[in-house]
Amino acid sequence: MKEYHGDQRTVKYILEDKAAHYGDKVFLQYKDIKVSYSEFNRIANAVGNSLSGLGVGKGDHLLVMLPNGPEILYSWFGAAKIGAVEVPVNFNLKGHTLLHVINDSRARHLIIHRQYLEKLAFIQDQTQYLATLIVLGDEGGEATSGMKYSVINFDRLLEGSTEAPEVTIKAGDPATIMYTSGTTGPPKGVIQPQAYAFSYARGAGRKGFVEEDDIYYSYLPLYHTAGKFVDVFATLLCGATIVLAEKFSPATYWSEASSYKATVAYALFAAAFLYRMPPTPGDAQNTVKRFLSVPLIPEINQFAERFGVEVWSAYGLSEGGSVFMGKVPQNLQDIRFAGKLRDDFEVRLADPDGYEVPVGKVGEVLQRPKEPYTTMLGYYNLPDKTVEAWSDLWLHTGDLAYRDEEGNYYFAGRVKENIRRRGENISPESIEREINLHPAVLESAAVAVPSEFGLAGENEILAVIVTKEGQQLKAEDLIAFLEPRLPYFMVPRYIKFVADLPRTPTEKVRRTALKDNWSEGEIWDLQKSGIKLKR
Repeated sequence: MKEYHGDQRTVKYILEDKAAHYGDKVFLQYKDIKVSYSEFNRIANAVGNSLSGLGVGKGDHLLVMLPNGPEILYSWFGAAKIGAVEVPVNFNLKGHTLLHVINDSRARHLIIHRQYLEKLAFIQDQTQYLATLIVLGDEGGEATSGMKYSVINFDRLLEGSTEAPEVTIKAGDPATIMYTSGTTGPPKGVIQPQAYAFSYARGAGRKGFVEEDDIYYSYLPLYHTAGKFVDVFATLLCGATIVLAEKFSPATYWSEASSYKATVAYALFAAAFLYRMPPTPGDAQNTVKRFLSVPLIPEINQFAERFGVEVWSAYGLSEGGSVFMGKVPQNLQDIRFAGKLRDDFEVRLADPDGYEVPVGKVGEVLQRPKEPYTTMLGYYNLPDKTVEAWSDLWLHTGDLAYRDEEGNYYFAGRVKENIRRRGENISPESIEREINLHPAVLESAAVAVPSEFGLAGENEILAVIVTKEGQQLKAEDLIAFLEPRLPYFMVPRYIKFVADLPRTPTEKVRRTALKDNWSEGEIWDLQKSGIKLKR
């Protein structure tokens, strides 16, 4: 993988350099569409020049609400060519959450697919800054009829000059504002500089996960850091080929990846669904060699053997980039494995006072880069939250981890999700890990619920459980399973069985929803059962 320095670490420079080097090599494939490096660069130029003609300039914000396909990449790189700040919008958003992103970004232009216009129409009277829609898939204009915005067809963006825009762009210039999932409040806009894409993607290249001859199969949405930087930009940086899929389908995942002769793949929150599919004699005959899975599943060792892949894991965040990555050791015992620390970051695992914890102890992940412009520039319009995130010269991630003697790091949950019970701080993931080992359990979530005594800082534990299809599980049997595996204070008092867990648009479990509605439905209470736990 070629190294870049200083202001070479911009999206514009790297694309132009790769186009000059790889020329007619296929960079992007989407269904039957193949786009070479040089052609992709020309299209990005055209889109950038067209956006300039519409009044989008360097530093201006551009909302992009598109599904996976060539156009979302043309929009991203076209904006980068002129130094505009792309604001990718999760297309699952609607109502007040969508309105918040649109208004908070203060963007005047939105590139949007026709299928999402109904969501926009519902809130259009409340949008404050948005003036122009660039619509994909509405050639007749019927879907935008009656809307208050100026409307332009997306195809007009492709008609611009294919000459490179003459805009000076620096590595520290804002490139993207990516909104968080909003698990603890309204989504926050994370301002990512130009060099952020390079830094995030470089981890995959330098660790050896992506190489020049690889074909990378990706279904991940490009409003997410994983799909955007670990998949697409890592492919660009390594000179490989990206195959963009519309969506994830466990039934066709391996056959579709193999139809493109894909050698690398990344599954976010999807390994469990793939493993649940009925085994076939050809499972290990797919073409994928390296498979990045976040998170790992309890059956990850069997997964690797069944599908014939080398499994990798990683840890990263929108604010701080990709920090840990590595191959999953054979016969892994702790599925919280996240890899080893990259050499271009510093990390401290700290206690609540900021002091480093010893090896084997859980602490908050504090990180800082060794090179400039590799973490966020701040939260947009939220200087107080930015200051809060950066303290004592460290970025406080809010994530928990521990490390072993070999320098491997293990993700251990979220600081704010920790449960305080019987004077002990408990990571929900520690409980979930043991629950998920039960053969009847598909997935689970452990959350803190109020203690009946109303003591400050004291909680009870609720375990919300989804069983595997066709499986039955009694709460008493689960407690018997957990008792030898967990300290008494970690065994859930309350157990609730549900059909599925509520999730954010990026597929994270919405623990706040579980807490807010915890007493609804049938709840099993350990204390009322008469079962006495051994200490």
